[in-house]
Amino acid sequence: MTRSTDLRRLQRARRRGYR
Repeated sequence: MTRSTDLRRLQRARRRGYR
């Protein structure tokens, strides 16, 4: 898949408290 989506999902998850 695209790495752009992964990066955007990681950035959004970080705000939710991912990891």
